[in-house]
Amino acid sequence: MQKELQVGGKSPLALVYRRDIDGLRAIAILLVVLYHFGLGVPGGYVGVDVFFVISGFLITGIIEREFQQSTFSYADFYERRARRIVPALVVVLFACVFAATVLLLPSDLTKFGQSVLATVAFVSNFYFWMKGSYFGGAAELSPLLHTWSLAVEEQFYLLLPPCYLLLRRYTRISASAAFGAIILVSFLASALLVETRAQEVFYWSPFRAWELALGGWLAVARVPAIDVRWRRDVAVLSGLGLIVAAGFLLDSDSTFPGPWALLPCAGAALIIWAGSGGSSVANVLIGNRPMVFVGLISYSLYLWHWPLAAFYRHLSLDRDFTWVEGLLLMTLSFIAAILSWHFVEKPFRRRDAFPARRIWKWTFVGILLSTTAGAGMLADRGLSSRFSDRVVRLDEERSRLVYRDDCFNRTGRVSVESACRVGAAEGRPEIAIWGDSYGYAMLPAFDIALENMGVSGVFFSRSACPPLPFGEISFKGRINWRCHEFNDDVFRLLVQEEGIKFLVLAAAWDFHANPQTDHVVKAEGFAEGGESLAYLLNRVVREAGTSVGRTVGIIEQVPSYPWSVPYRMALAEVEGQPRPVFTAADNAARAAEANRAFDAIRSDTLPGVSFLKMQDVFCGNGMCRYADGDGLPYYFDNGHLNVRGAIHVAPQVESFFRTLMKKDSDLGDKK
Repeated sequence: MQKELQVGGKSPLALVYRRDIDGLRAIAILLVVLYHFGLGVPGGYVGVDVFFVISGFLITGIIEREFQQSTFSYADFYERRARRIVPALVVVLFACVFAATVLLLPSDLTKFGQSVLATVAFVSNFYFWMKGSYFGGAAELSPLLHTWSLAVEEQFYLLLPPCYLLLRRYTRISASAAFGAIILVSFLASALLVETRAQEVFYWSPFRAWELALGGWLAVARVPAIDVRWRRDVAVLSGLGLIVAAGFLLDSDSTFPGPWALLPCAGAALIIWAGSGGSSVANVLIGNRPMVFVGLISYSLYLWHWPLAAFYRHLSLDRDFTWVEGLLLMTLSFIAAILSWHFVEKPFRRRDAFPARRIWKWTFVGILLSTTAGAGMLADRGLSSRFSDRVVRLDEERSRLVYRDDCFNRTGRVSVESACRVGAAEGRPEIAIWGDSYGYAMLPAFDIALENMGVSGVFFSRSACPPLPFGEISFKGRINWRCHEFNDDVFRLLVQEEGIKFLVLAAAWDFHANPQTDHVVKAEGFAEGGESLAYLLNRVVREAGTSVGRTVGIIEQVPSYPWSVPYRMALAEVEGQPRPVFTAADNAARAAEANRAFDAIRSDTLPGVSFLKMQDVFCGNGMCRYADGDGLPYYFDNGHLNVRGAIHVAPQVESFFRTLMKKDSDLGDKK
């Protein structure tokens, strides 16, 4: 049984087995597994933070003890880490490679191959940072997403020994002071940047360093042990309370890690500290045999549970798990973890069975084979020969082909000089088109329509940023401050530019009108969602449009689907099944809140406002069409048009623009 380090008391670094730490591991992994399988713990991802504190405590304690005894060896240290980490990880990688080769479409397999290479290079945290948010979306389909936390720990293992020994040998700074400084700087950076750099704070090691350093500080600071039993009980119960509270109070919309990460990390630190003084209520609550066993298999359970979840999502077309599915997957995860622990982890930790030379040989072979597999997936375009040309073509349609990348704002600021010109190349801009990524997806249609009309315009667009400058725009619970800057600049520009006669607004109105989505708009004094959208849209129509003499056009959202269009089309082709259908009634239900907001604007009888109803373009005879006559999709995901889709709507957009200009002319005659 693996020994753990005890902290505090007369012999702070004695090798004493800590059942409570294995029990704490059990709490951490159960939180993570319950969260990932949708079993009622919305903030269970905080279990990873508990693991970070435990790792910091144990690894720092090992280094400190061996340094004091002058027995530290880099070779021995990294050999032990290799025994602990590599064998089970390589087995899981091989299993995932096999499953991915059987189940994944070429584009998904290519991404999987990239993640394999990032995992064996210990940089998967940076790889998944580049791919997007940890919560929801494409992340839930990445079988190796969970290795981001292993990468953070591995980077800690690589950097800590040399830095620690340099600190001890060549400076007078105490280890506790050094860890304290890391805790302070890293935590403050995390707290200050989590609102504006959420993905970096979540994935990057420097912003997670304080959690590992907190455990390290406990190992070297010689914190006085809690000598009184009832006080140890209070500390343990308080620690458990903080961890459990984080698991149930937080969710995927919470601003995390940042200050909220104090809950699980402080809870873990309290339990570790309390255990240094002797027995406590922890012996009963988390030091019992079932919890200790779960703690012992926690590494294998962590490795196996997420690939099972991700591959099942591929099979179930990326829908949420039912409770039955979640419990079944959790059971399978435990079975796989027990087998992995018994037949892989335990044998490889035995030096008599696997001496150092043999461990390094198998480590090298495992990493080499994994690297070869990952590289092969990239070199052969996701092993595309497994599928027909038709499936490969549909799968390729999932890639977003950028049309005029210069027109998509990424800085958050905009000016007349940086505004994108659309339509006719010559002449003073007469029309301004303002939208989010859904508006940007229609850019080819705007370009074609205005070019045909001989009209020049300016285009403003930013992702997840509807043209609503007077409201609060948030995504997954985080205020989108760059969107506020962008919208303020566009509004100010429109107020100043007298030559612009027409304003067209295009966005994912249906999403922003529904408070149940990740995209939320809120106006002060109004309920978020449809009510706020109606007020804010009315205001921007008036203040940036009709009140300054402009004719305004609102392009309603194109139909969006509960699944990725090209992905479902490709799967239907693979399985020989008919394509899924989506009715006009289904779309009307999704657009109901936004339509109420539009009706509110219509009821104000603003004479200079017109609407282009995109449902009429795509939906007829009760069904919505998402592909052309050749069976190629109009979308690259569930709702954004691809270039083909934008060209498809160009005639209707041109007709709409001509209607706006005629209306402006008619209104001018009346004046």
